[in-house]
Amino acid sequence: MDIREKFKLIRKQRKISLRELGNIAGSASSISDFENGKTNLSNDILLQLLGYMIVEINEIFDWSDFHSAEFLTLKKEWMRQWKTRIGYLFFKLKMIFKN
Repeated sequence: MDIREKFKLIRKQRKISLRELGNIAGSASSISDFENGKTNLSNDILLQLLGYMIVEINEIFDWSDFHSAEFLTLKKEWMRQWKTRIGYLFFKLKMIFKN
C-alpha cells in the first residue's frame, strides 16, 4: 500500500471529509487528485494534513520506507517546521514572562 492509499484509508477511518482537508490544501479536489494519483501535494501541505488528522509516522510509512528519498525529504521538512514552531513558542513565552 503506498502513501496515497494509506492517506485515503486513514482519512476515511477518521471520518474526515475531502472538503474538511480541502480547507487546508486549498480545495477538496486537490485532496481527491492526490489520493487518486493524479497530482502531488507539497511536503508542507502533506505534513499539515497529516498533523491535522493526527497521524503517527508509523501509520503512513512502513519501516522499509524510512530510508526512502521521499521519507527523508518529509523528515527534513518536518524538522524545519518543528524548529520554527518551537522557536516561535519560546519567543511568545519569553514575551509573556518579560511583562
